[in-house]
Amino acid sequence: MIKSRERRKHPRTQLTYHLPLNLALKNKTSVHAHCKDISKSGIKIAGKFRIEKGGTIRIKPMFSGQDYAEEIVAQAVWSGPASAKDTYEYGLKFLHAYDKEIDKITTQV
Repeated sequence: MIKSRERRKHPRTQLTYHLPLNLALKNKTSVHAHCKDISKSGIKIAGKFRIEKGGTIRIKPMFSGQDYAEEIVAQAVWSGPASAKDTYEYGLKFLHAYDKEIDKITTQV
């Protein structure tokens, strides 16, 4: 087996727990998504909604069913169909540095 070299500046953390997210999209007030993995520079999410490439969204992670206080702003870099029916996966890059917020999410793993 050939292993590909990791080209990311920041390593990804695979989430082994279910992290629900509230997203604010420009055409809908709020939709729900699930986080697949996260790094200091971006996040991979899945949900039953569409985001245009280059589209900006606002993310609020939820812990214990309650919104986390800090909102994270990200931009869609890529999208594709997920394994679940009518679900899409998205690669999002953070538009600002969210080190404290990401540390809180990854320490929940």
